[in-house]
Amino acid sequence: MAICTKFEGYGLKDPLSDVSVIWQHLKANVNKNKFENQEVELTPKAYLKELDEAVAKDRKAHGRKPLKKSGEEKPKTKEAKCSTTNQDSEFMHRGGKPKGFFYLHHCTVDAKANIITDVFVTAGNVNDTIPYLDRIKAQMEKYGFAVKRVGIDAGYNTPYICKELYDMGIRAAVGHQHSRGAKGKIGKWQFKYIPEWDVYICPERTYLEYRTTNRDGYREYQVPKMLQETGTPDIEANMPDVDAACI
Repeated sequence: MAICTKFEGYGLKDPLSDVSVIWQHLKANVNKNKFENQEVELTPKAYLKELDEAVAKDRKAHGRKPLKKSGEEKPKTKEAKCSTTNQDSEFMHRGGKPKGFFYLHHCTVDAKANIITDVFVTAGNVNDTIPYLDRIKAQMEKYGFAVKRVGIDAGYNTPYICKELYDMGIRAAVGHQHSRGAKGKIGKWQFKYIPEWDVYICPERTYLEYRTTNRDGYREYQVPKMLQETGTPDIEANMPDVDAACI
């Protein structure tokens, strides 16, 4: 706080507008072999109510009935390794990273002067995306930062984060993530969306129409039943004329 309030004295008169967030694992001072396997309760995602409302709105716009309420569900649990000497660190198991009990410190850096503006520490098994939005909002409220652009890697590229940044008027520069589709199958990135008809054009020159919006907020598209029955792949035989540049 003391550093941020002295920004003006260092010639940084304008509120920070460009920031980047990185994280780093910090090894906990514990013996990784001293642990117990325990059943721990998973924390529900904070935006579930907002997601349900958005799903209901999208389904209504497509002429679909609201989804039936699933009722009260038992809290989901999972088995986790818990240290017998330090239960705050938590066991980290990520691809390409060391295994053991770690902490994660999530660091926000100003892109203009490379000043660290925020550090937030979590247990080692906490997903990077969970504290991200709260830390951006906390700095905007506490220091008055007028954040306009953020730099994030592909791990933060989730629908909820993208939506929230858009609603906040923040543009995001997102790291590219290579497709991991099954070999021999057409990847999602190869489909072309046509907003005028709310359909996706397949590279095989057929199309997929809207089917439903599921509980997770994803729209599902499928080949129309007419094409499933006839096996007609030609898009021009089943749709209005489409600009060739869109196919």
